[in-house]
Amino acid sequence: MLFLHVEIVCGAILFTFAQPAIAQIRPKQIELAATASLRHTSGVTDAQINLLTGWHWRLPHSVEIRFGFQRQREANLFDYSLHYLWQWKPQQRNVPFVQIGIGGESAIVGSFSEGKFVAAGGIGIRNFLAPRIALRCEYLFRRLSGENFDYSEHGLLVGIAVFLK
Repeated sequence: MLFLHVEIVCGAILFTFAQPAIAQIRPKQIELAATASLRHTSGVTDAQINLLTGWHWRLPHSVEIRFGFQRQREANLFDYSLHYLWQWKPQQRNVPFVQIGIGGESAIVGSFSEGKFVAAGGIGIRNFLAPRIALRCEYLFRRLSGENFDYSEHGLLVGIAVFLK
C-alpha cells in the first residue's frame, strides 16, 4: 500500500513539472508567498521565515508587502517592508525580476526594543510549477541603519508563491 502512495505522489510531481506554463501572472492578480531565507551579516548567518503578499497591478509592475521573523541570539527580530518589482516576461514559465524596497526592522530583547531603517534591492526568479503555483528564489541586499550603527546584509530567499484570481 505504501508503494502505491509513493507512486501516486511521484506521478503527481512529474505531472506538475511536465505541464507547460501559460500566462501565469495577470494584471490585478494577488500573490501570496511563504519563504525561508538565510541572511548573512558581519560574519554571522541566520535563518528567517518570511510572509509576503503582492499585487501585480499593471504588468510588468508589482508591489509587495513583506513580513519576516527571526530568532537571533536572545532577540526576536521583526521585519516589515514595501517593495516595488519589475518583471521581465511575466507571461512565461520563468519570470525574472528586480526589486527595490524600504522598511524597518525591530529587535526586541525582553522589555528593550530597537528599530532600524532598511533599504533593499535584489534580483530573483519565479519558476511556475503549475498555472498558479511558483517556486520563488531571490537574492536580496539590505542596508540597515539606526542610531548607533550602519551595516549591510545579504540574503538568499526560497519559497512557494500562490497566485489568486
